[in-house]
Amino acid sequence: MRVEILGGVMLISDGIYNQGISPTFSDYNFQIYTIGVGDTVPKSDISISTLQYNKISYQGNQFPLVVQIDQKNFDNREVNVSVERNGKLLKQERITLGRTGEPRDVEFLIDAENSGYQQYEVKVTELEGEFNSNNNIKQAYVEVIEGREQIALIASAPHPDIKAIKAAIETNVNYSIDEYILSNSKQVQALNASTKKYDLVIFHQLPDNKGLVNAFQENAIKSGSSILSIYGSNSNVSRFNSSNGVLSIDVIPNEFDQVTASFNQGFTSFQLSDELQQAFRTWPPITVPFGKIRPEQGTESLLYQQVGNIVTSKPLIAVQVSASSKRGLILGDGIWKWRMFDYANNENNELFNELVTKLVQYLSSKEDKRKFKVYPVKNEFLTNEKVIFDAEVYNELFERVYGNKIDLKLTNEEGQTFSYSYVTNPQNTKYSISGLKEGIYNYIGSTTIEGTRREVKGEFFVRELQLEDINLTADFNLLRKLSDKSQGRFYTMSNINSIRGDLSKKDMPGIIHSREKYLPFIQLKWLFFLLLGLLSAEWFIRKYSGSY
Repeated sequence: MRVEILGGVMLISDGIYNQGISPTFSDYNFQIYTIGVGDTVPKSDISISTLQYNKISYQGNQFPLVVQIDQKNFDNREVNVSVERNGKLLKQERITLGRTGEPRDVEFLIDAENSGYQQYEVKVTELEGEFNSNNNIKQAYVEVIEGREQIALIASAPHPDIKAIKAAIETNVNYSIDEYILSNSKQVQALNASTKKYDLVIFHQLPDNKGLVNAFQENAIKSGSSILSIYGSNSNVSRFNSSNGVLSIDVIPNEFDQVTASFNQGFTSFQLSDELQQAFRTWPPITVPFGKIRPEQGTESLLYQQVGNIVTSKPLIAVQVSASSKRGLILGDGIWKWRMFDYANNENNELFNELVTKLVQYLSSKEDKRKFKVYPVKNEFLTNEKVIFDAEVYNELFERVYGNKIDLKLTNEEGQTFSYSYVTNPQNTKYSISGLKEGIYNYIGSTTIEGTRREVKGEFFVRELQLEDINLTADFNLLRKLSDKSQGRFYTMSNINSIRGDLSKKDMPGIIHSREKYLPFIQLKWLFFLLLGLLSAEWFIRKYSGSY
């Protein structure tokens, strides 16, 4: 066993820290002797400190790009700030800098033209006398998506539930929603003339007795669109039963129940926050039809109907997944009350919005039935990180299989290609790549499954972490604080020779060394023969004395 007590630590630094909290906020059980190096005189410099922008934008839209510029010793000077893509100038603005220590923000609106990952280079012109020009350039990476999820909300007549659902969906920029109120003849004509394919169609109290959406509903089902059906007083029961695909109900005319919602703890299709699960217990009751409910096979209830203190097995909100599409159902009228109650309690609609958007997201998303998937574990990496790919291979029964050789090819923006190969196994399906430079990379992954070559394509980008260029002025005050807090001392290069004398005067704690060794008893031969001799002597004496 060896016990040592650390007498102290010597730290040579310029006092600049790039990430995390200040080292002066931590506690140390040893003394720190700091030696300050570097120049504490602020350098004349202009730098782009931060870029603020949306990581995702939609093709054809504009997105804001905010450039924050810091400067030292260039008060009231004019500079050009520009944005380029692939060497082409997109935007440029000439600005006047403020005073030292006062950042200047410049905002651009950039057109998202091409889909995929796009690299934008932001530049500030270099002025004479700048100490460092590397921090005058910064990169922004934006994923431009071709289009949003298309949702149609179709109702037989105006209703507060429609506004509540639409408001919740519109909080997510990934969705584009078209609303059709069939009590308006113009909107009926617009619906019949529409050729748009929707990812999700929400039918509110439809089909009704007028039969206005029968043909549209049939076409939506045939095209593979997901369906969310909402039951209400205007619904035609027989048509509702034949079209919703989740359950059928035998209603007693003009009979209704007032029920509250109870979360199904066994629901596994997606998760709801603990706060939302608790909120269901306090949200007001809504109106449901009274009758016998028969869920289709495979139907999964998200919320059960609760009457008073009794939780029934009747679904209030349920989902059903078939081979062709996903179906959802809300068997209640008046969920707008939940939205109002959520705002009254929390001064926002976040919990109600979570319920609606997660249900919509689940129904509108398409099942990925590919037998081969290879993808980076995230879309953005830093140059000092490893780029990690994961692979999934399935057989005809969609069971996970291993042992396939995965061929991976990367191509950077200059057209250079890098090829890799690896074999998956049950313990590891990942592959790591080091040393990739900054930029956007296209990848192609391929493998052979049952004699058929399968291929997957995608993109990711690598971003350089330019921490060393952010602050160039040495901070000796931080080193002094660090030494004072740990009861050490601070030195500069001018008095560095006094370190040896100071340390020699310090009463360092002693170091204790100890060593323990364990030996089996049988390995001590001298003790063995001693005991053997004593036992033999005892036996002889007893024998001689006639004891035996």
